[in-house]
Amino acid sequence: MAPARQSSSASSSFLTDRDLEADLSNLFRDGTADRSAIRHASYQLRLGDVVKVSSGKSNDGEWHHLDDFQQLRWQSDETGPFVEIAPHQVALLYTKEYVTLPDNMMAFIISRGLLFSLGLTPENTYADPGFQGTLYITIVNQSQGIIRLYKHMPLARMFVFRLAQPVGQSYVAGTDIGIEQELRKTPIRRVWHPEELRKARDSVIEEAIRKGCSIGDLIEQAIARHRSLAARHHYWLLALTVALLVLLFWPVISSLLSRIPLLGRVPKELFTTVVAALLPFLLKPLGKKLGAVWHGMRSRVKV
Repeated sequence: MAPARQSSSASSSFLTDRDLEADLSNLFRDGTADRSAIRHASYQLRLGDVVKVSSGKSNDGEWHHLDDFQQLRWQSDETGPFVEIAPHQVALLYTKEYVTLPDNMMAFIISRGLLFSLGLTPENTYADPGFQGTLYITIVNQSQGIIRLYKHMPLARMFVFRLAQPVGQSYVAGTDIGIEQELRKTPIRRVWHPEELRKARDSVIEEAIRKGCSIGDLIEQAIARHRSLAARHHYWLLALTVALLVLLFWPVISSLLSRIPLLGRVPKELFTTVVAALLPFLLKPLGKKLGAVWHGMRSRVKV
């Protein structure tokens, strides 16, 4: 790492807009900062070219770290290049600015309120004296919709604090001094996958809810779909049962129907063919209704 540059001032305070403008070349690498982004006593950081999202690939007990995040592909519309953050997705938003803090300055980064209003939960972070590199802000999409983030949109305000004197040791990455950068994550069952939802038992889905699954609305929909599917099975079973009973007792039924004057004149073979063809359609509404009622009674008893 190149030696950090020193600020000429020795006072201890937050930098104002005038200070930021005077020290802009000390705070950022040339070509990455914009004087128009200075606001009062802060600098407005912008979204850069790199946005990474969690890959979602994890096994029980696997360590979760930044290598699990993958670069998002940029898309474009009439407004400009953008990336999309899906519901409940974790993303790292890297800044356009390359920060080069002197040894006597540190920075506090406060995320914009607009991110909260969109349903994102961003972090507030900091940069130690001597830090050099691009900053990133971790966000979580807590909304139920896909959120578009456009390149170079304002992300956060950076407040720079000038220390009374340079620190004894400037910034060193945590991994270089033995600070653990990983957390153990125990994943829950991915019941939200359509194929898993189709095969999962109600008890499996209920267990996922008890574990705090963040997609309760999707699970609720899956349970409703499961009950609807079960109801359809019940009415087809009922219709098949009635059809079998009709076929079993067809001689008796045919004899009774033949006594009806109008039906008695119809050839027996033609009558049998017509009845066999219409029977499923005649039984379908009744079977569906009875199947739904029966399944609803079962559900209420279980609850």
